[in-house]
Amino acid sequence: MDVDKYYRRGIPDSFTTDFAPHSLDNQRFRSSLSDEEQRQYRKLSSEFADGTVTFLNRSRPIPSPSEITPDSERLSGLPRLWFLKLAAFEPFLWGILGYETPAECRGFAARVDSWLESCAEKERIGSRIGYLRGFWAPYSVSLRIIALSRYGAWKGGLSESEERFLYKNLLFLENNVEWDVGGNHLIENGAALVVGGSAFPGAGDRFVREGLDVLKSTAATQFLDDGYHFERSPMYHLEVTERMLTAFSILSERETDIPEWLSQMIVTTCNFAEYLRPPDNRIPLLNDAVFRQAHEIKTILTYAASLGLDISSQDLLGESALYWFETDRQTLLLDAGDSGPDHQMGHTHNDPATVLIWREGTRVITDTGVFDYQPGEKRAISRGVASHNTVQIDETEPVTYGGRFRMGGSITTRTTGSKKNGISAVATRYEAGESESYQHCRTVYSGNNWLFLWDNVEAETSSCVSRLHVHPDITAQKQESTIIFSLPNSSELHVRPVRIDEVGIETGPYFPKFGVEIERDVVEFQTTNRAFGYFIVDENIDIEFECEDLFPSAVHVGGQMKALPQIEI
Repeated sequence: MDVDKYYRRGIPDSFTTDFAPHSLDNQRFRSSLSDEEQRQYRKLSSEFADGTVTFLNRSRPIPSPSEITPDSERLSGLPRLWFLKLAAFEPFLWGILGYETPAECRGFAARVDSWLESCAEKERIGSRIGYLRGFWAPYSVSLRIIALSRYGAWKGGLSESEERFLYKNLLFLENNVEWDVGGNHLIENGAALVVGGSAFPGAGDRFVREGLDVLKSTAATQFLDDGYHFERSPMYHLEVTERMLTAFSILSERETDIPEWLSQMIVTTCNFAEYLRPPDNRIPLLNDAVFRQAHEIKTILTYAASLGLDISSQDLLGESALYWFETDRQTLLLDAGDSGPDHQMGHTHNDPATVLIWREGTRVITDTGVFDYQPGEKRAISRGVASHNTVQIDETEPVTYGGRFRMGGSITTRTTGSKKNGISAVATRYEAGESESYQHCRTVYSGNNWLFLWDNVEAETSSCVSRLHVHPDITAQKQESTIIFSLPNSSELHVRPVRIDEVGIETGPYFPKFGVEIERDVVEFQTTNRAFGYFIVDENIDIEFECEDLFPSAVHVGGQMKALPQIEI
């Protein structure tokens, strides 16, 4: 069967295109970018014009992009995502978002035109074995549709063959929406159908309707009650929010009624992005998350504001169970949420009750991030419990995992909070471990100038280790019973362990961007106790605690006693 011929027959003999809404959206989005993002796009587009393509922080000379296939020798050693980005026409966006017009980057525009012309002429659906995992992977098709639509607006229209190629991509995606994959892919699919279909008034209306149906389904099933995307990755949360904003932006310029559910969902997801914004304005690297894959939080919120959406900063204590604690100088984020939905665990890490810490806006204790999605040692390291700021029982993983995206099950937490004497507290409890089951309860207490983390473990085993993964710009050293974290500005953060048998400082990897590995310190608190923890304080604070039945009951700060909130969970 000639699959491509089947789709070519579905292209109308005549149609009109209108890229005016996309042109206005290009301007709106470009104006929302940070200076750093725009500089990066210009750098990448300049390199592309010279024949070099960079994805995932890995570059390859690609003289003719249209000739590259997933098994090309030039891509040897690269993760599959690298090719998917190429097939998605991601380089198109480098010029579109880096420059206002093609005249400002003629070398780039000429090379992209040649690439597009070749693909429109040669790429045939079904012409290669495994085409659904190659150029015609629905994920790549979705992003390619958006890139082509933006490109048509940027250069003032497409040629007839290019318009027909775009329409063929829409027909293909219409038949290959990733209901089987789900997750963020479905939102990419839905947004692409809306954005691409909007370029064809009349002939593309069916795609817009179908795209909205897909997005409506995801709005009802993929977001928690406080707006966080259910895969619980800040990176993917921003990516899917951006896609919905683009669909909203295009629809608003078509002078059509925008569904109320879409407006409400976007406002809710943007509100959560604002809530999630840390002191240094960079995403927390929870679960599968890295820098520079999604646009910055500020960019997404500026984009939303340009559409007239009312985004507010508010305390959102819902199903995400991401809790912020702030003292005079410290900020701590506790991830007390479930690990994720049972059917969508591909981007989940073994990190129950992990914490991240900033001091005066500087990241001190971080998550590990992701090197890439290829199965192997680095993928296993990034997802394992030992790479997160939580408690590990012996060598046990909370949940078994493997390969690129396999995870044996989800972890469900029970979380509650309380406040007393100006002290806030949140406790989260979960059960984990498959061959050797255990329970772990972590409680975070916050005063004016101190934080206190307390762990209770119920397990058969005799050994526990609690870890703190240090940002590579920070040095950690042991001084008597205190771990001192020295910041570049000469400020210090002190961590004082309680009921810990041994303190060690090891080294481990940090994957802040795809393809980037940096060595950094890892502090390990080892103990055979079933109740233990640590204070996070300034160097000049004298602090002690009282304990009843393995739970803290009071703290003594500067000689003054304060009763702690008592939490039953």
